[in-house]
Amino acid sequence: MLGSLNGYGVTVLRIPSLIMTLGTAAIAKGLAFMITQGVAFTGRWPVSFTGLARGYSFGIPNLVLWMTGATLFAWVLVKWTRTGAHMVATGEADEAARLAGIATARMKRIGLLLAGVFAGLMAALLAANLSSAAPNMAGDYLLYAIAAVLLGMTMFEPGKPNIAGTVFAALVLKVLGNGLVLLGAPYYIQDIVLGVIIIGSVAFSASAMKKAAFKV
Repeated sequence: MLGSLNGYGVTVLRIPSLIMTLGTAAIAKGLAFMITQGVAFTGRWPVSFTGLARGYSFGIPNLVLWMTGATLFAWVLVKWTRTGAHMVATGEADEAARLAGIATARMKRIGLLLAGVFAGLMAALLAANLSSAAPNMAGDYLLYAIAAVLLGMTMFEPGKPNIAGTVFAALVLKVLGNGLVLLGAPYYIQDIVLGVIIIGSVAFSASAMKKAAFKV
């Protein structure tokens, strides 16, 4: 539902997608606190639900299968479908894509809707994995998501968002975060490292895009 709301705000009200997404995220968080009164739900959860994240299929952890399925879906969509190609064109050059005859507003709505669907799925898997649900349990993942995308832009296809780079960057960030915990680093060090990664990734991507533009 929030994905559709974001699509409406971006395409009809002309609100920048980042601002719209952050706004609806803040609203959703506030509503979650209002409904739950800030209370975390814990206890015995059905095995049929927790097994979605904690279980195994064919000897492989279900979370790995979920990640693989989501990655393959995104890769096929972007690389092998016209809709995916139009979405990429819209993201890279909105006005040029529109002049080329692409329904850019529709592409934005589809992209934001898919983002909402995947966010909801990941929220369910997180609750299943932890056997608990709290209104603020995923707050730290926002910076990780941004950092993964930006860091991914420095790999494989420098200067461009890409699926392989994003997945690899997410794994690197997770290993880095676990490493800092094992080393006994204070919790705030992770935020500092993420901030440095975000700034450094944007600077590197901007430099790569500038060099590519001069080569054309």
